[in-house]
Parts: sequence; structure tokens; C-alpha cells
Amino acid sequence: MIFWEKILWEGESPYNGKIKVKESKGVRRLVAQGYTQSMSLDDVGKTDHYWDRFRDNLPEISANSNVLILGLGGGTIAEILTNKYDSLKIKGVEIDPVIVELGKKYFYLDERIDIIVEDAGTYIGKDSSKYDIICVDLFFKDKASDLLNNKKFLTQVRSHLKKEGIVIINRICRNINEDNQFVEDMKNIFKSIKVKKERGKVYEQNVIFYGKV
Repeated sequence: MIFWEKILWEGESPYNGKIKVKESKGVRRLVAQGYTQSMSLDDVGKTDHYWDRFRDNLPEISANSNVLILGLGGGTIAEILTNKYDSLKIKGVEIDPVIVELGKKYFYLDERIDIIVEDAGTYIGKDSSKYDIICVDLFFKDKASDLLNNKKFLTQVRSHLKKEGIVIINRICRNINEDNQFVEDMKNIFKSIKVKKERGKVYEQNVIFYGKV
């Protein structure tokens, strides 16, 4: 059986180049330069993508916790979080205003989220708030942001976590050395580390890193 893919929106942005919003079999995807940046959830809150591993390994937090998402996209992570904890206070930072508008129209960006349109590295350097969870999902095409190789950035993220707070970082690792090096970088900054490998080839796969203060 062939399922046709419908293009709901197509255009460009100065940050992400060519962008499309596609729909097939009731599933929507926000695709930037050929790579999926956000997805809609199915009836049980899943995506059949790496976000499911994120969902299945969420830490236990109180319902009114403060959450910061760096790399908000169309709001997939925010929706997963609010499905589990409906009274969270969520702040999301997204550099691309086009992505934000598409997230509002086709995905999950609404009044439940305090949306900041700004570079994540710039924002974290001046933010004065503390959070129970910080989610970092920063990508350009299929490459994790260079910020994740910057120990100053990781240290700034740590400084914005409350006691016992947790950072959750999604990145693509292309070889075992890159994977191990990032674990070592996090060990120098966070008290405890957990790693969940997701999908893809033996390497070139999504890896979700958890760090606790």
C-alpha cells in the first residue's frame, strides 16, 4: 500500500535553509534541509523516533517544576513533557523565528510555553533563572551544535540547574571516541552521568546523555 506524503508548508529561513512541513498517515514532520527537526505524537504519545527513548526515560520530577528547552523546534519535547506533567512551567529557546511560527501553526507551540527567539548560547549566558530540568536539543542539519563541544556552555547549563537538577542532552555521535569524549566532558562538570543509545548504524546514532547536579 502506498501512502502519499502531503506538503503542508514549504519555504526557507535564514537559519535552516529549506524547510517543509509534511504529513503522511496522520503524522506531521518538520523537516529542515532534509532532516526531521520535530514530529507530531501518535495517540499514545509516541513518535517511533528517538523522542520515544527520551519519553521513556524521563526523570521523576514534581508537577510544577521549571523546565528549560534549548532548541525548542516545533515543540515535540515540550509536548512529551506536558503529557506527563501537565502543570510544568516550560521555557523554550529557539533561534529560528520561522520554526517558531510553524510550531505554532502545525505543532505544539502555544501559550503553555514561554517562547524566546534567541541563540541558545547567548540566552544561557544571561539567564538568571534556575531549573529542575534543562533539555538540550541543538542541531544544524544532522550535526549537533558546536556549543556541545564548549565546556563553558556546559558549565553555564550546570549553573542554571537547581540542586538535584538534571540536564538531558541529545546529540549524534559518529564514532566511539566522540561518544566517550563527551561522557568525559560531562563527568568533569556533572555529579553523575547516564547514557542511552538510540538508533542508527553502530555509530552515527542519536545518543541521549543525562547529567545530574
